[in-house]
Amino acid sequence: MSMKRLAAAVALALALTAASGCGPDGAGSGGSSSGGTGSGGTGSGGAGTGGAGTTALGGDKVGAAHNPCTLLTPAELASVVATVDKLSAAPSVTQAAELGEFQGRVCRWSYPRQEVVTDTAEISVTAWHGLQYYTPNVLKGFTPVSGIGDAAHVSASMFMFRKGDEVFLVSVFGDANGDTLRPEIAKLLAGKV
Repeated sequence: MSMKRLAAAVALALALTAASGCGPDGAGSGGSSSGGTGSGGTGSGGAGTGGAGTTALGGDKVGAAHNPCTLLTPAELASVVATVDKLSAAPSVTQAAELGEFQGRVCRWSYPRQEVVTDTAEISVTAWHGLQYYTPNVLKGFTPVSGIGDAAHVSASMFMFRKGDEVFLVSVFGDANGDTLRPEIAKLLAGKV
């Protein structure tokens, strides 16, 4: 195969991939987030090549899903953790760069927490746009909860809610008060959507 044919074939394959919305977040290819860590660091994205309504990972939306990293601040989460865990001072919460995940977006924050197995706890929030992602009635182990968003369900380790077409999954790992933290974080998040 000549170099011209090979280049044309590669260009066609890349164009088809971008047009079909393939990629880790379902929003096309390209764009990476080089995010900061530390208090309030959120990543600055590159340029994506997805379809209409998409933005690079550092922007506000990918495939219309909200960016949890821009909806919640480390200071807000530290305040919730301090209240629920009955701490005299809010912990230092560090935000990781936002990532694409199963056609949605996820943001993670960590904070020091002395527990039996670990000395760090993690909060993870995943966001999707579209009712097809609200699946607690399909998955086993979820119980309905009232008062948060348009619908909410809790399981042993997750809290899922939706408000309109926006779907969120809140998880807390490494904090013994995770069962209380998850709905409190969901309330804070629901108030911002």
